[in-house]
Amino acid sequence: MLPEPQSYFGQRVIGLRKPNAAGWAQGQCPFHRDLGAAFRVNLKWERPWWHCHGSPSCGSGGMVDFHSRLYGLTFEEAVAELLQGAA
Repeated sequence: MLPEPQSYFGQRVIGLRKPNAAGWAQGQCPFHRDLGAAFRVNLKWERPWWHCHGSPSCGSGGMVDFHSRLYGLTFEEAVAELLQGAA
C-alpha cells in the first residue's frame, strides 16, 4: 500500500497548504526554483495526482512518478521503496 498522500507530500513539498474543497493543495515545486506555489497535488483522489504550473519541464504525474523523479530512481525502484515504507 502506498503512503498516505497528505503525509508523504507534506514532508517533501515546502509550504504545502491544506487542500481546498476539491482536494487540491499547493506548495513550492521541488523540481525548480519556485518562489511561489506553482506545485499542486490532489490529496483526496484515490491516486494522488500532482502538477507544476510554474515550469513546463516539471510536468505532472502520480506519487510513484514524483518519488522516482525526486530521488532519481527507476519506476520499479520507486514502487519498491514506496511499498516498503522506506519513503
